[in-house]
Amino acid sequence: MNNTNLPKLTPSTATELLSNMIQRNNHSSYVELTGIYKDIGKKEYSGFFYDELKDRDSGKSLKIRLGKSLKADMKSGSLYALEGILSVKTSNFGNYGFDIVFEPSRILGRQPVVMSDQELQELDAKNSLIRERANRGARSLRDIFLSKYPVGETVRGYFIYGTQAITDQDVKAAMSGAENLINLEQVDCRISMAAPGEMVKKLRSLDSKVCDFVAIVRGGGDGQEVFDSLDLARAVLECKIPVFVSIGHKADHHLVDSIADMSFQTPTELGSEILRTAEQVALRFDEEAQKTKAIIGEKLKAEQAEHIARLKQVVDEKAKLLNRMEEGLKERSANMVKEREIVERDFKEKEAKMAKELEDSQKTFLEYKKEMESAMAELLLGNKSTNKSVWIAAAVGCALGLIFGELL
Repeated sequence: MNNTNLPKLTPSTATELLSNMIQRNNHSSYVELTGIYKDIGKKEYSGFFYDELKDRDSGKSLKIRLGKSLKADMKSGSLYALEGILSVKTSNFGNYGFDIVFEPSRILGRQPVVMSDQELQELDAKNSLIRERANRGARSLRDIFLSKYPVGETVRGYFIYGTQAITDQDVKAAMSGAENLINLEQVDCRISMAAPGEMVKKLRSLDSKVCDFVAIVRGGGDGQEVFDSLDLARAVLECKIPVFVSIGHKADHHLVDSIADMSFQTPTELGSEILRTAEQVALRFDEEAQKTKAIIGEKLKAEQAEHIARLKQVVDEKAKLLNRMEEGLKERSANMVKEREIVERDFKEKEAKMAKELEDSQKTFLEYKKEMESAMAELLLGNKSTNKSVWIAAAVGCALGLIFGELL
């Protein structure tokens, strides 16, 4: 095998390689791996020991599987270049999962005692912080915007720059326009970045009452080792609000980059991400607002149609009722006409009957009148032969004359 063609990796770059391998369903690769060996495997498992190989820059570690003879040739704390197989294996301990394991076949080179015990302890402390950060999870800029935008609250960003830095211009230029999309308030703070003390103090003083996120921004140049400080990394990890960092140039990587909630390669990238996230959040809620408006519009149309249908039903029922009432009135009117006709007919019949009776009474009266006049004439003439019946008739005639005289 031609060793010059092997990928040259560190524990950090090996992790990235394995991620790509998993995505391609290729679970192993033959590589050259360089790192600081740490002897932690005191117990043998089927002829092998499980130790660590640490990245000399980031402090990240990788599990290595060593045979007894190869382990005997290696010394803890030395920097080794090893050749072997990098693979993903099923974890046999704790919960089900996977381990990234490097199994070296031979030692390519060694630089003895490159780190002191104190330096190794510092690497362990850095690795512990990175694990804590991984367990806690990250707080994203998007989550902050999503929690504030819908209720119209202001997003308050606290930007920490160096005393004489001009990186604020890069950030502001890149994020220009974000304030037109969301309520964004920027607070700039300038402190010395020569030592971690001021930054640690500032981070520990910030909480959600002051701002919603803090961004530590520094350009390239000397003095960046301050961002590998354990005290600063711990302050970033324990900060009560999300911490975003943009330190140095693209090639620079520090401990705080691994601890911060979000890390950006340049100040411009930080500003661009703020603008991009603001655009995405505003667009999302604009689209949701349009969808909501459309849904409400459809609902109103449906309710309006239902209301109109109910009104039409009521109107139809009222019309039917009026029709029934009108028919009832017509029927009653017809009945009243009939009743009136009957009454008028009865009245006419009775009137005719009474007229006939009156006519008969008048005739009878006239006849009695004649008889009375005749009787009276005889009486006046002194006709002594007039009999008793004539006198009676005359008396009755007088009586009837008085009665009919009143009636007529």
